[in-house]
Amino acid sequence: MSAWRPVARLGMPKVIALAICIGFGLAFVISNVRSWELEDADAYWNAALRIRDGHALYIPVDPLADETVAYRYAPWLAWIWVPLTVLPKWVVQAGWSLLLVAAVIGTMVPLLKLRTVAAICLAALLGGLLVRTASTGNVQALIVAALVHGAPRRSGPIWIGIAASLKIAPIAYALVYAGRRQWTQAGMAAGVALALFAPALLYDLSGYPTETGDSLSLLSIAGPIPWVAVATAASVAAFLLARGRLAWGAASVAVLSLIPRLEPYGLTYLLIGLNAGPWRRDNLPDEPR
Repeated sequence: MSAWRPVARLGMPKVIALAICIGFGLAFVISNVRSWELEDADAYWNAALRIRDGHALYIPVDPLADETVAYRYAPWLAWIWVPLTVLPKWVVQAGWSLLLVAAVIGTMVPLLKLRTVAAICLAALLGGLLVRTASTGNVQALIVAALVHGAPRRSGPIWIGIAASLKIAPIAYALVYAGRRQWTQAGMAAGVALALFAPALLYDLSGYPTETGDSLSLLSIAGPIPWVAVATAASVAAFLLARGRLAWGAASVAVLSLIPRLEPYGLTYLLIGLNAGPWRRDNLPDEPR
């Protein structure tokens, strides 16, 4: 009976909440492990093959019909994959899968260290969504892990710039620096993002996939005007809250509002706000520099 005492002290409502969240999280994990297809990783692989063989990086394709061909990112990610194409594809897939799984685990650790019911529930639900991205081979898990561990540090502008060069919307995390009047850091984040994305201008961008399709984004649901209005309001709120306890959480909401093609796994950006809280010893100070 002694083993059950910590659980009993939580109270029945909290125990039920934990059971539900952990149950859903495990369901996410099990269902996605069973359908580990790495279709997004195939897109990186195919983009690298095109570069290696001298073909166009961004080719006209319906990304909603064939995600294994559509490439939406800065060229540098595809460049990294070019040397990998000399290896057997299954070896690359196995290594990439292990890297993504490690990123998922590393992302959950700071949140679980809080040892609260809310933290465990959020880790279970958002961790399950992050496993979903890993099962498709999407770089999202690495982006979230880099921001969770890197955004509060002094190297944060670099990590934010790298993330924004791939997914654009994470540039909203630079609003934390802007709101704290840390203009050098904000400019560095924007500069890194632009420098890494700029080589895309060397390619023919006429085939760059821009279709948003059906998603959770207001752009998809209600059109451009509500999307711009909400994104603007969220960005202003992130700027104004930058000096408070909700700085990174507000910036995470701004990131979500900016994404034109928002899928459920986009909610994993909330992990940056949850993990990069004021309890982090390496969090940035509030005073301007």
